[in-house]
Amino acid sequence: MTENMLKEKRLFIFLFLWIVSVAGSLKPAHAQNNVTVRVQVLNRDKDKELLPFSLTRPLVINDFKGRPKQSSPGAAATFSGIKMTISAKEENGKTTVIVTLFPYFKIQESWMKKTGKNARVLAHEQIHFDLTAIQTCRLANAIEKASFAGDWHNHLLKLREKYMKELKQMQDQYDKDTHHGTLTEQQKAYSQFVADQMEQQNCW
Repeated sequence: MTENMLKEKRLFIFLFLWIVSVAGSLKPAHAQNNVTVRVQVLNRDKDKELLPFSLTRPLVINDFKGRPKQSSPGAAATFSGIKMTISAKEENGKTTVIVTLFPYFKIQESWMKKTGKNARVLAHEQIHFDLTAIQTCRLANAIEKASFAGDWHNHLLKLREKYMKELKQMQDQYDKDTHHGTLTEQQKAYSQFVADQMEQQNCW
């Protein structure tokens, strides 16, 4: 993707919601000073326009339903991000905070030109989505290991900001190193890097 595409991608890289309740299976809690924070990574969402990350269901060309930007020199663009939901409940002087993370691919915003509808371009775009998934798991692990007290909300926001900034840097470096997927050896190296990272994650 080009620099302009990457700037647009940042608009979709993160969605923060504040709600009052959440359901689902949770990972072990971390508690300190009457604040308990739990985190989970989801593989589903109510918004059907957001395709969830899956190791068994990689992207296909038909997933790119956005209108191609013909003025762009790029052959394709992937708009992926991390949806974060935070809920909190206070009871008997104790605060329980639940954080859910959902790595997604935005179907109606991601696009391919006719020249980009091939296996090489698809493989390059898949790794953009893979990097988002890897960073989602890293963020989840960071939240699990963090110590939270009274100012837990601000702490979560700072963690989010840190890992989103890192993700942007990862995506930029990936395009730079592979020249947007046109350098074969560099692309193979990133494919191996992603495979290695996935084996180390505990989210999938």
